[in-house]
Amino acid sequence: MALFRYRAVNAAGDVAAGELEAANEAEIVDRLRDQGLMPMNVEAALAGRTVSAAGPALRRSRWFESRTVTRDQVLGITRELATLLRAGLPLDRAMEILIGLAPTVPVAQLLQTVRDEVRGGKSLSQAIDMHRSVFSRFYVNIVRAGEAGGALGVVLTRLADTMERNKELRDSVKSALIYPTILIAVAVTSVMVLLGFVVPQFQQTFAQAGKALPLPTEIVIILGTGLRKYWWLLLLIVVALTWVTRRRLRLPPARSGNSRDERSSSPASLKRSHHWATSGSTSPLSQRSCRKSHPARKRGCSSTRYGRLPERLRKRGWSP
Repeated sequence: MALFRYRAVNAAGDVAAGELEAANEAEIVDRLRDQGLMPMNVEAALAGRTVSAAGPALRRSRWFESRTVTRDQVLGITRELATLLRAGLPLDRAMEILIGLAPTVPVAQLLQTVRDEVRGGKSLSQAIDMHRSVFSRFYVNIVRAGEAGGALGVVLTRLADTMERNKELRDSVKSALIYPTILIAVAVTSVMVLLGFVVPQFQQTFAQAGKALPLPTEIVIILGTGLRKYWWLLLLIVVALTWVTRRRLRLPPARSGNSRDERSSSPASLKRSHHWATSGSTSPLSQRSCRKSHPARKRGCSSTRYGRLPERLRKRGWSP
C-alpha cells in the first residue's frame, strides 16, 4: 500500500485535502467519488513525511521556484478548472478555489487578475487574452470556442489532454537530445583546450625550427592565437546568441500566420471578398490554384470549379 496526497472539492465548493493509503491512484479517485468529492489532484506522498512535516521543505523550495507561470502550471490550472466546471461550479467560484490552491505567487496573481476581469463582465477568453505571454493564441481560441458552444468544461478537459500529450512529446525530445548535447559540449571543450593550451607549445617549437609551415598548420595557429587574445569576444557572442534565441522562442508562435490572419480580416480584404462573391469573378487565390493545377492555361484560368468558364468557351456560346 502506498500513501497518496489528494485535493478534492465537495458539492458546496469547499476544498478538502489529506492523505490516503491505496494500491494506486485509481483507487483513491474511486474512494473520493464514493464520498461525494470531486478529485482535483492525486499524487504520491513523500515517503515517511506527512503534510505538516513537508511544510518546511516546501517553504525552502520556494527560494528556487520560478518567478513566472510555467507551462506545467498552465496545464494544472486547465485541468483543475475543467474538473470544477464539470462538477457544476460556476466560473467565479471555480476561480476562487483555484486561487486558494495556487502553488506559487505568480500563479495566484494571474488567477486573481483573470477573476477580476471575469467579474468585471468579460468572458474567460477575453480575460486570458490579455496575458499572451502565458496563454497562447491557440489556447485563447479553444476557450472562446468552448464558450460559444456552451461546453467550456468539456473543451478544457480536451485541451488539458492535448497539453499533456505535447508535454510528453517535449520530454521525449529533450531526453533524446541529452546525449548528443553532451557529446557536442565535450567536443567543443576539447577543441578549445587544444587551441588555447596545446597549440601554443607547438608554435614555439615550429618557430625555433625556422621552416615554412603548411597552410592547415598556420590556420590552426592563427585560431589558437585568436582564441587566447579574444576569448572574451567569443564569450559575448555566445551569450548574445543565447539571449536572442530565448527571446525569439518566447514570442507568440506563427507571427507571420497571425499577420496574414489580420490582413485577411481587415475591412479592405473583406470588401474584396464580398466583391468576388457578388460579381461572379474569380478570386486571386482561386486563380493561383487553377494555374497550379493547369500550368498550360495562361489567361482566363477559370472553370465552373473555380468561378467562371474559360474565355475561349464563353466566346463559343458555352454557359455553365
